[in-house]
Amino acid sequence: ANFVQCGQETLSAWKMLKPYVDYLHIKDAKWNGQVVPAGYGDGNVAAIVKDYGLAGGKVMTLEPHLQEFVGLAGLEMEGEKSVVGGIAFENARAAFDCAVNCIRPMME
Repeated sequence: ANFVQCGQETLSAWKMLKPYVDYLHIKDAKWNGQVVPAGYGDGNVAAIVKDYGLAGGKVMTLEPHLQEFVGLAGLEMEGEKSVVGGIAFENARAAFDCAVNCIRPMME
């Protein structure tokens, strides 16, 4: 998501960084900045996860940010605001479950 939110195409960034990556920290976003479940954005997450696995990568963490959390506004630069969600979740647990369920098929 961070690459997408900065306007950087992810596959070219992955190709450049791949030799230096020890683990993947996964989240996804659309070009408009909206954070979405992994695989639903423009980050090419499925292709990167597959290539990472084929290269022997085994460690991944998940940072879904599918709901606003207390303190998010304090992390933003002045005049900026993250676009979060787009899907209504009953609670944080439901949002995280969705994130996990979206990434699971990419790991098979």
